Amino acid sequence: MHSSAGAMRKHGWAALAAMMLVLAWVAGAQAALIAFQPQAWNTQATHIERDGQPIVEPAPDILPGFPSFFWVQETNEKKAVAFSGAAAENPQIYQHVYAYSQLGSGTIYTALNETGYTRTFKLTPEELGNPKRKQVRLLSDVILDGLLLFVKDQEGTDGFKDLQAKFEVLITRENGKKLFKGAVALFTKKNGQVGIKTSGGIKARHISGITETDGMFRVDLTGVHIPYSTKVRVGQEFQLITQVFSSAGNRGQGTGTEVLFGPGAPVLPDLQQVPPPIPEPTTLALLGTGAAMLFYLPRRHGRVA
Repeated sequence: MHSSAGAMRKHGWAALAAMMLVLAWVAGAQAALIAFQPQAWNTQATHIERDGQPIVEPAPDILPGFPSFFWVQETNEKKAVAFSGAAAENPQIYQHVYAYSQLGSGTIYTALNETGYTRTFKLTPEELGNPKRKQVRLLSDVILDGLLLFVKDQEGTDGFKDLQAKFEVLITRENGKKLFKGAVALFTKKNGQVGIKTSGGIKARHISGITETDGMFRVDLTGVHIPYSTKVRVGQEFQLITQVFSSAGNRGQGTGTEVLFGPGAPVLPDLQQVPPPIPEPTTLALLGTGAAMLFYLPRRHGRVA
């Protein structure tokens, strides 16, 4: 997608590590990671729909050098393209979906993706530094870097009608208890203009930028940190299960939608040249859910049992 892949690999990880180290030292104790189980690709899920129907999907491809990045793509008569790709690393998740059609193509695509992982942790009395503590409250963050966008038909009169794009994060415990749920979506109003809907833990204030041109509407979430917490018992293993969902749907006829949470820029192809190149995940560093397991021991607020 861009020629700066090597530089992004080199500098993206360092930048993330520095950011996470700052977080890790805020509160002292840090839980040990016992096990990591990625669920990068759901083979039972639908990743691309054409004209409202799931396509017969091939086995997902992987990118050389990024064995955890899975993707599928379909093009229709070289006039329309849909893509769904994801990677799940610890603690980063990369997710990218898009659907674009040339002017004159009636193909309607929806690209979908769900990805995530399960992480198992344990905090020992020795790590905590206080053998008498039986329970503490864990603090962590959902860290978001991404965008959602619409592209409308430049020659038509329907504007952004019937386009949709959505991104959602869900974090639960091993017992099913929900710790965090948040979403952001673009939709089309009755007047053909674009609306933005946020829900749950993702708020309107987390949107860092809105760009609107004659042919595009884009929303950015840049370096967003959203805290969440949960109680854990000292000396017992516990799990944090993270799931991330994205969808992007166009209506054909020179329109496009895209959701990208990860590094780099959107594909935004010249709709005279479909398909665009496969987007290379230059680094898997820009969406971290709960990168540092943070604990604090307040004595006055009843959060430690």
